[in-house]
Amino acid sequence: MFGASLGPQGFPIRNASPLHQGSSPLHQMDARIKLLTSAVCLIAISAIQGHGAGLAALLFGMGLTRLAGVSLGRVAARLIPANMFFIGLTLLLGLTYPGPALSAVSWLSQDGLTLALRISLKGNALLLVFIALLCTSSVPALAEAMRRLRLGRKLPLLLALTFRQLFLVAEEFQRLHRAALARGFAPRCSWHTYRTIAVLFGQTLLRSLARAERIHGAMLLRGFNGRFRTLDNGSWTAFQAVQASALSIPPVLITLHDRLTW
Repeated sequence: MFGASLGPQGFPIRNASPLHQGSSPLHQMDARIKLLTSAVCLIAISAIQGHGAGLAALLFGMGLTRLAGVSLGRVAARLIPANMFFIGLTLLLGLTYPGPALSAVSWLSQDGLTLALRISLKGNALLLVFIALLCTSSVPALAEAMRRLRLGRKLPLLLALTFRQLFLVAEEFQRLHRAALARGFAPRCSWHTYRTIAVLFGQTLLRSLARAERIHGAMLLRGFNGRFRTLDNGSWTAFQAVQASALSIPPVLITLHDRLTW
């Protein structure tokens, strides 16, 4: 149906992030533990004020990526877009933030650069933590974990169906693009090209909407009631609680030490 192999709950796994396919300790950990740990890390790392604590949080994130069996070079490639944003933010804050200027460069604010460095350290640390914890679980597993954590019924369902629909939208666009190329369409810097691309996007959205309605009708005919069933009973064990605590303690200690010494 999707032109790809399907996961345990009927979701396509082709073109999905390969980070969730592995055998590391984080890959084998329950998705609920990783969601809770991610929330604790988000709160703790966001409260950091010092550069030393920010660097420690960054090292903690790098350690988690190594524990997940992901090479730092591969992770660095995924961090390039975020760090391009941080570079732009550094220039913006350095030029506009009030405060004393640098002795070497009089038109750059020292406080602005300090603030940008703090934001960059915390941002990269959080991204590394999320890559190590969340990307090592599949999207259906994360959606099921959200439901078991009682985060509502609509949010996990929206995440799961959005993941599925992304592949359908991509397939519809590729089909329409191939049809346009078969009819002699050649992209150029012209109004005809712009109109054709606009039509392609519009038709992709309309066809994807119609296909989503057909899928929804088929799911209702098969007894779908807003919940995806799974063979896992989802019981919480004491060992899993210990795992969650062990992963949450380092960022909390870093933040507490930072707040006490700041």
